[in-house]
Amino acid sequence: MKATHSLWAVTQMFRQSLSAWLTQRWVEATERFRRGVSTGLTRRKRVSALTITRDLNEMVHRVLVVGLLISALFMLIGLAMDLLLHHTLPTTVFPPAEAIRRAISLRPSGFLSLGLLTLILTPLLRVVGSLLIFAWERDGRYVIITALVLIVMVVSLWIGQA
Repeated sequence: MKATHSLWAVTQMFRQSLSAWLTQRWVEATERFRRGVSTGLTRRKRVSALTITRDLNEMVHRVLVVGLLISALFMLIGLAMDLLLHHTLPTTVFPPAEAIRRAISLRPSGFLSLGLLTLILTPLLRVVGSLLIFAWERDGRYVIITALVLIVMVVSLWIGQA
């Protein structure tokens, strides 16, 4: 009877120490996990492809807005100068080199031409930006479609100049 009693006591002690050991390991693992999550988020951020794409889309959006603002600024300057000098508004758009020369010599037609050229080139830059984004994402279908749109735009500009 004494041997059974001592075996039972040893088993109980073993069970209690195993339980205490497992509880201690669980508490340590939980604390390590909490520290890892809280410091891991503040210490280093993982950059995902979605974040990069969102940033690139934001950059392309800014190109459109800045292009529109620059175009409007050139046109407003040209219109204000034209109204102050009492000239008639030009009916043609000059090529870029001529428009720059006229704007440097402070002629309203140069500013108006630069405004229109900027307005025309802004969507072209948007398409180029979209092409780069789709290439970055390795989305072959949209790269091909955007490349075709870019080719159509460039050919239209080239034929329009002739």
